[in-house]
Amino acid sequence: MSENTGNAALRTMGYDTKVNICGHGFRAMACSALVESGLWSETAIERQMSHKERNNVRAAYTHKAEFLEERRMIMTWWSRFLEANREDHVTPHEFAKQTGENVTRLRSAKRTE
Repeated sequence: MSENTGNAALRTMGYDTKVNICGHGFRAMACSALVESGLWSETAIERQMSHKERNNVRAAYTHKAEFLEERRMIMTWWSRFLEANREDHVTPHEFAKQTGENVTRLRSAKRTE
């Protein structure tokens, strides 16, 4: 989905994508929240955001890594974080403290399988 698709939807809902919010703003918000949570590896976050590795040496060794299991957990956490914010404002750090134990348990379970 292109950024323009998101922007067109926002404009249809009455938002000015030059003043209020734009499609890229949602990506920036998600990336910042995931990093602030402290739960996820930077590499998995970057892969989820479809960012390219800037370090050419590192890219040569990690370009095929998908981090799919961690990315699934990231998207589940993100969905729950957004739902939590429908009820009341909660920061990524606060929400991570509430859910971090579950994430750690999931990671441990995956390692022992």
